[in-house]
Amino acid sequence: MRRRLGVLVLSGVLLFGTTSCGGPKVADIGPRLQQDLQGLLGSVADDVGLKSSQPTVKQDAGTDVPCGDGKAKRVFEATLPVRTSADLDNTLQLADNAVLANVRGYTIKTSANNDDLVRREMTLRADDYPATLTVVVTAAPVPTLALSGETDCLKAG
Repeated sequence: MRRRLGVLVLSGVLLFGTTSCGGPKVADIGPRLQQDLQGLLGSVADDVGLKSSQPTVKQDAGTDVPCGDGKAKRVFEATLPVRTSADLDNTLQLADNAVLANVRGYTIKTSANNDDLVRREMTLRADDYPATLTVVVTAAPVPTLALSGETDCLKAG
């Protein structure tokens, strides 16, 4: 009986140790971030994007960015010129609303300051994987929405 109990305890420690210490790898999470933000960018472009312009993707979350200690993160950065309305406040609010209407699986961590007529920023956190999304809408020289997202620093590979 003691021997069986010892084997069960050891098996439980080995199983728990491998699942809790391993954690997600950046190579597993990066494609999810990339897919989420490319989809969001496309939807927001359809809703409020300037018709004569396309989104510009500066970083597509396709490669590891070293964080040190054998860890890495993935980064997504894109900008989108947005259509203007008669009122600048309304233009910025429409861009924020387009993001909120199209984002899925993220929770707002910091809301945009709706009193700022020059720059609004909000931060969202992915609900089921370790990543953060930042949305910045600026008024000048052309109203622009910038999406940036990054995974946490995770085990590389």
